[in-house]
Amino acid sequence: MLFRLEKRSTHDWESLSDIQELVYKAQDSVLDRKPKQTQEILSSIKVAVFRNVYLTKTDRVQMFMKIESYLREFGLQSAGQQMPKLSLYPIMQRPLPVLNPEQAADFHRLFKLSCCNEYTTKNFL
Repeated sequence: MLFRLEKRSTHDWESLSDIQELVYKAQDSVLDRKPKQTQEILSSIKVAVFRNVYLTKTDRVQMFMKIESYLREFGLQSAGQQMPKLSLYPIMQRPLPVLNPEQAADFHRLFKLSCCNEYTTKNFL
């Protein structure tokens, strides 16, 4: 059996097309002022991020936090105007938002349900 290990200095965020498509849908939903639909898409993004085998455990938490933070900010900034939609790369270059206790508990539950149950969110931030 032959394995190839590759280390990159940056992640190829654009290759995560399923997550990218959901982010675009969420941005459209924000622009259309459909908060319930946006929340449902955000839940789908969380599932897609935490199930993605190409993301490390640390990347999963950070990616979802950055996407969620961006969508909230995007909704505030786009009030009454057309805003350009961002792809995953610029979203992932944004600073990491502060993890609140409710989010930490939610991520902890997600990791307990997954194969990563020996870890806690403290290991990821």
